[in-house]
Formats: sequence, structure tokens, C-alpha cells
Amino acid sequence: TVTTAIHANPMISLTAEEYNTYHKMMTHMETQYRAMTHTTNRLFKAQQQLQQLLKDDRLKQQQTLHNTAVSLHQKLKAWDAKMAQRLSKAYDDVENYENGFTAYYITLINQTDSEIPKITQGTTEKVKELDAQWAVLNTEAKALQTAIKTFNATCFKAGIGVITAN
Repeated sequence: TVTTAIHANPMISLTAEEYNTYHKMMTHMETQYRAMTHTTNRLFKAQQQLQQLLKDDRLKQQQTLHNTAVSLHQKLKAWDAKMAQRLSKAYDDVENYENGFTAYYITLINQTDSEIPKITQGTTEKVKELDAQWAVLNTEAKALQTAIKTFNATCFKAGIGVITAN
């Protein structure tokens, strides 16, 4: 057993409050980012499943249900394009395609993470701006999740497979 203590770096003059602010901000941003990526991955999985379901002849035979599926697929694809850039295949492709929202958020986290744990006014403002954008995107995601549940119920009644993305 070794007893030890962790002390603040004497070469950095920050208060306990500033360390706490940094910890709270980083925890907040990491929590937000985790929610974004989990939601994006779940809805992308649903999009892929729906793409496969669109090939089902039973779905094609029911025009209204098929049209609903096509519309939902387009909405899922559009939302995913806002969140993630999936076109890049090589390192230099980043110049050819615009990043998705999650890339901007992780960049903010990376820029804030520092040996000197101080939250700047710029970071605070950018977090507020990106959190506001995420609130809108998250509302869209919840609407898509509701649409998937409704679509699944209709498919179930028609005896057609459902989307199981969790």
C-alpha cells in the first residue's frame, strides 16, 4: 500500500473553482457527445434496416406503406448526413466533404482538453451554440424514433418485418 496525494500544478495558477468549472464543462460535453453518437448510430442502424426492408416484395405490394417507408428512409438519411460524414474513404477526402455535426462537437472537446484546465469565454460560447444546435437535431431524432415506432406498428399489422434498431 502506498499513500499518495494529488496536488495542483504549482506552475499553473488556477483556483479550485476553475478546476471544478473545467471538470463540469468537460463532463457536460462528453455526456452530450455520447448521446449524439449513440443516437446517430441507432438511427443509422434503423436506416440500414429500412433500406433492406424496402427490397421486400410484400412492402412493395402495399403502395401507401411503401411510400411511408421511402419517406422515412429519406428523412433518416438526411438527418444522418447532418450528424456524420460517411463519404470519406481516404485521408485526403476530408477536403472534399463537409463534416457532420458530431465532428464539430468532438473538435470542441479536443480543443478544450488541455494541460491547463481552464474554460475560456470562447469555449463557453461555442458550447452554448453547439448545444442549441444539438437540441434541434435531438428533437428531430426523437421525431424520427416516433415515426419508426409508428411505421413498425403498421408493418406488424401488415405482417411485414420491422426495424429493430435500439
